[in-house]
Amino acid sequence: MPYHIPMEIREEEKGNSDSQSQIYLALRALMSEKPFGKITVTDVASRAGTSRMTFYRHYRSTKDVLLFHSERTLKAISDDILNGNISDAFEFWEKLYTEIECSELIMTMQSAGLLEEFFGLFEKLFIDIYVKVLGKDLSVLNNRLHMEFSMGGLISLLRYASVSGTSISRSEILSFLKSLLENRMKYSII
Repeated sequence: MPYHIPMEIREEEKGNSDSQSQIYLALRALMSEKPFGKITVTDVASRAGTSRMTFYRHYRSTKDVLLFHSERTLKAISDDILNGNISDAFEFWEKLYTEIECSELIMTMQSAGLLEEFFGLFEKLFIDIYVKVLGKDLSVLNNRLHMEFSMGGLISLLRYASVSGTSISRSEILSFLKSLLENRMKYSII
């Protein structure tokens, strides 16, 4: 079952984003020092300069910290699309790749053993885009197959670029995506 944390923020929770960010940054720092499985809530709370009670006010576990921030990153991209801040397919791919690359999201999720959960969140983003932005009915087989194909290709590309150890620059990825989009009618993809 895909992981989901409701993203609606109640008024009294808005001030909590600082401690959530501190907890997330503390966890990321600890992950550079030791394996994810060896990091405890106490370690994270101590590094964040907060208490275990504060940690548990926001999260159930260290996995929840990473999943919450992954979902928040993907939701920000979805919100940009829905609010008209992203106007075309290339801008979407560029924003998505940049956000994932800059936050080292895939590498972080892989080292925590949460890559499949991340891609479950990613699928949710794609479904939102296809339904809310493109107006596609995913009960129509062709629409669903198109979405699955596009999403699968992008997941493979992200996995390869981030996890394989192959050095692919941001400009190379974006150049590839641009050429793919320019040729989509020719090849009937994306």
